[in-house]
Amino acid sequence: MDNQSNTAVVEKLSVDPNLAGACLEAVGEVLKVTAGSEVLYKDNSSSDPPTEPGGIQGKISLSGDWLGEVIVAVPHSLAAQLAARFVGCDPSDLDEGTVGEGVGEIANQIAGRVATLLSREGSSVRISTPEIAFSNNWHLPPSNSHTVFRFECINLPFLLIVSAVCDKSNTEGAEQ
Repeated sequence: MDNQSNTAVVEKLSVDPNLAGACLEAVGEVLKVTAGSEVLYKDNSSSDPPTEPGGIQGKISLSGDWLGEVIVAVPHSLAAQLAARFVGCDPSDLDEGTVGEGVGEIANQIAGRVATLLSREGSSVRISTPEIAFSNNWHLPPSNSHTVFRFECINLPFLLIVSAVCDKSNTEGAEQ
């Protein structure tokens, strides 16, 4: 996604504009490299996880000035294609653990890029190691506390679910 498209989308969302912009930019950058494909932002009207059986999510917790989590939720078919690109093999050659680790790595890269972009705005953000869950273990924050970004990559849907608030009081006392 280009910056002009990002700006138009951010204006329509009810999430902090710095966070929304960082999320959109991070997804576009990471998946363009990982998938070798442009990422399309889709309608943001539903918060349901992907419905394809065998979906996988990677969750990264945020701490510091931003408290919350970033969750990448993808259908298994997209997860396998992305993991295969990491490993350099055919998706059918991967076991479930490797596919899950691939989703965790994508979540890690996206959250890391979000943290870097927010640091340019003066925030201090730390990220955790990824947690991986398969479709029967979906973890979504309470519906009133998260924003769902819907995307499409390689003609398959995926979600970026963000539940984060900026609270600089967490680090101001620690810096003294």
